[in-house]
Amino acid sequence: MRKSQGPREFAAALIMNEEDELLLLRRSPSVIRWPGKWGIAGGGLNAGESPASGLRRELREELGRDVRIRMLRGPETLKAIGGYGGCIHLWHALWVDGNIRLSEEHTEWAWVGREVFGRLDVMPGVSQDLDHFGIWGARADGRL
Repeated sequence: MRKSQGPREFAAALIMNEEDELLLLRRSPSVIRWPGKWGIAGGGLNAGESPASGLRRELREELGRDVRIRMLRGPETLKAIGGYGGCIHLWHALWVDGNIRLSEEHTEWAWVGREVFGRLDVMPGVSQDLDHFGIWGARADGRL
């Protein structure tokens, strides 16, 4: 399916576990945008795709079919940050269970707490997404 033209729309989820850690995925060095950086699960919507359908598709593609999460909040629509333009439909979710099977788009995954998060090379916008939902308090990246 062809990606939508004009303002881009994205769907993504901040997936947390019961230890208050965030699931991050490291982007492959071969991807065009943000190679090697850490980010959250999600991606661009296809033309005519609803945000919820797009998120389900992206989660299956990026994490595999054997993953269960429970939505806590969202979607909330925010301005996309990081040079993409458009908007992001963002959810806050809780990890339930499953086995992660990454696609070729990512090379590794990790559960990270606030302290580790502040030391990682993370894609633009993820700190603002965490702040929007009040996860980890003010400035998730540790900067004032």
